Amino acid sequence: MSKKESPQFLSRRDFLQLGGAGLVVFLASCGPTEIFEPTITSTQAESAATEVIEPSPTEVTPTLEPTPEVEEPDVPYKVEEGTVMEWRDGKWREASLPEGVGEIALVEQHEGSWYGISDYDRAVVTLNEVGEWESFERPVKIIAPHQFSSGEIERLSQEEIEPEEEMRILDAEGNVIDFGFLYEKPLEHNPSVTYAYFSCLVRGAFGVAFGDDEAINLVLEFPLRYERQIVTIWTGSVDAPSFNKFIHLYLVPESGTIEDAERTRTSGDEFLRRFGDPLASGSQIVIALDVNQQTPDTEAYQRDLRKLISSLQEGRAVSLDQLFMLNEIWVDERVFK
Repeated sequence: MSKKESPQFLSRRDFLQLGGAGLVVFLASCGPTEIFEPTITSTQAESAATEVIEPSPTEVTPTLEPTPEVEEPDVPYKVEEGTVMEWRDGKWREASLPEGVGEIALVEQHEGSWYGISDYDRAVVTLNEVGEWESFERPVKIIAPHQFSSGEIERLSQEEIEPEEEMRILDAEGNVIDFGFLYEKPLEHNPSVTYAYFSCLVRGAFGVAFGDDEAINLVLEFPLRYERQIVTIWTGSVDAPSFNKFIHLYLVPESGTIEDAERTRTSGDEFLRRFGDPLASGSQIVIALDVNQQTPDTEAYQRDLRKLISSLQEGRAVSLDQLFMLNEIWVDERVFK
């Protein structure tokens, strides 16, 4: 190493001026510079990796889910397996009905009131003003001439006939014939004459003095859903020799249909006796009335017959001062046994 590159050293005098031995002692005691590096074991490393720092616990208020709103039905009543259910306090509940009304087929509103309809298509319960179900008796309307004793007609039609007691007639297909107006049809042998056909129930028969004879009057009922239509029909006189000429009577076999019916002859006296027997009450019959019947007041007769037809088609009963005349009749043969 050349003199130019040789390191520079302190002179003795300079060294002493800088503190001399004290500096030597200080430097010797410090030794080499130390750097602290912490040592982490493998266990500590794993613990640090898995340790989860949890926040300090705080009080949590539970969140309540809102109760879902139940949509209110449009109709507050329904029927499930013959039981009336009503919408009350946000849910369907069984309604309390009077005893003895039987199963209900449907509930419907009629002229502003609610009614329960039986399997036989008759209103049997209604909802009163305080919201309770009560038994319902269908009102009666009568078609009969004003001069007839209303007491006799009311007596024969006072009590309703239980459907189970009815003696029904089957049509050509073997189905039970419905009650009410059936159809109009011209006679095959005389197309200028048209008959209106009806299906109803026998309620009884009674006689009315007719000169020296006795007029026979049938009391019939059309069992409607909300009303009972009672009709009195003139069928001739007891002693009339021409009874079978004007009244055609057909007996339907017990195990057959109306197509199997056979015409039979009878007297006015027997006719009154058979249909006046309480055992005949509840027998279904099909009757035919001449829509062009000539009477002392033909216009009124035909007008009232049209009123009867239209009201039955609408399911309504009507009160009329009229006596219709029977032309043909079909009834179960058991009535004449």
